[in-house]
Amino acid sequence: MKKTLLFLIIILFSFQGFSQDDNIYQTWYLYAYNPVPDHVYITEITPYINPTLIISENLDFSGELACNTFNGNFTYDSDTDSLTINSLSSTDTDCGIQEHTDFESYFLNVFSEGNNWQYDLSFENTNLTMDDSDGNRLYYQNYPIQNPDLSQTWYLNSIYYEFDPEIFVSEINPPISPTLIIDGINFSGQAACNTFSGTFSLYANGTYIVETFSKTNNECEHQTHTDFEAKYFGNFNIGAPYYPGIGDGNFEMQHLDLSNPLFRGMKFSNVSFPVPALLDTWYLSSIEYDSGDSIDIASIIPSISPDLNIYPSLEIMGLAECNGFGGDFEYDATNETLTNLNFYATLFICEDETIEGEYIGFFADEMPLSYQMGYNINVYELVLEHPILDYILIFQKTPLLASPDFLISNIKLYPNPVSDRLFISSENTVVEKIIVYSINGKILFEIVNETNSIDVSTLSKGIYFIELSSSEGKSIQRFIKK
Repeated sequence: MKKTLLFLIIILFSFQGFSQDDNIYQTWYLYAYNPVPDHVYITEITPYINPTLIISENLDFSGELACNTFNGNFTYDSDTDSLTINSLSSTDTDCGIQEHTDFESYFLNVFSEGNNWQYDLSFENTNLTMDDSDGNRLYYQNYPIQNPDLSQTWYLNSIYYEFDPEIFVSEINPPISPTLIIDGINFSGQAACNTFSGTFSLYANGTYIVETFSKTNNECEHQTHTDFEAKYFGNFNIGAPYYPGIGDGNFEMQHLDLSNPLFRGMKFSNVSFPVPALLDTWYLSSIEYDSGDSIDIASIIPSISPDLNIYPSLEIMGLAECNGFGGDFEYDATNETLTNLNFYATLFICEDETIEGEYIGFFADEMPLSYQMGYNINVYELVLEHPILDYILIFQKTPLLASPDFLISNIKLYPNPVSDRLFISSENTVVEKIIVYSINGKILFEIVNETNSIDVSTLSKGIYFIELSSSEGKSIQRFIKK
């Protein structure tokens, strides 16, 4: 009996140091601090920072400030429902930015060993408030006050309205490259012939309100530029609210949609190319000839999936039936054409060749290719037209295959680009043989057994082709060694 009682006492005391509210154990994002009542919002600090406090179940904590990190341990007082900092250590990096240094100095001065914090959870445990006896208060929430990806340079693609036509930057001549540089709540940028700057007010629901705005007053030489600037600057009227939405695109690109509840908004991307919709993986769906004849890729047996990758650098890589090709597009913004430079292709002999010559030959000479993008019924298409050849190429964003027996989309390589080990994911397909080729078609090595990864660490930087064979057929893909 005495042993049992002693055991229960030990358990009781072992739990005294832990908070009874499990909701405190999570990652918290600091959005304001003070001496009361002068709150300082994190969004007012420039450049933008995202301070955190991570509290674990044993009351250990860690976090990030501006340029330093910290960690330590709390002791929980059940009588006062408060937390006392039992231990604390931090790194000692020189921020080099006075606002960051000032913030860290304040935080580490009040968030110090021995300081006792009364805490309160509110708004369904999404907000944490911490008060000490000297009147210092820290305000946290369990989601970032600002998406850190928002603070970067954005390139305007278009200005859209619900009822008026969308204005595409790529259609403005002479060409321009308008920007919006966001740093926390501060913004600046370049329009056509004028620059601008201002600040946002940021609210907890994620709404950005234009608080200040100013611009230079240069007179543009071209009326198209003057008209554009009137539209662009009109989106930065004082008090205009915006809801930023960031999406990930292909090839590690990001897209920003600054939507306004007044049925308008602006679309940006983080690459300077004025037509980011081109930068994608396109799958050839048909070849159409001036005579009226056409080749439907989905009707070809054995099935193939020719593609064209256009990267943000405008480097291109593609696969036809059994050969790969590539080069570098040069973009003519005035004429809206793409010219392929530095063309290369492998020279494999295909077992069944139907479109190999037409497809690869389309990109082989340095001729300006015209392009169009848009919806054909419900399918978004890219149409490329050659100035001399008597056929056009039509692409879409999903592969078309005649037979489901061996889908190229079922085999994926990752990571790509790769530095050491390349993994092969093959859903419902057993890869029995792997051959890696150089860009010139030379066999570098061959593996004849079932495996889901290969070591490419000894390969030089560059582009390679990999042939994957199974009992159902073959698939040729490419990877980049970085």
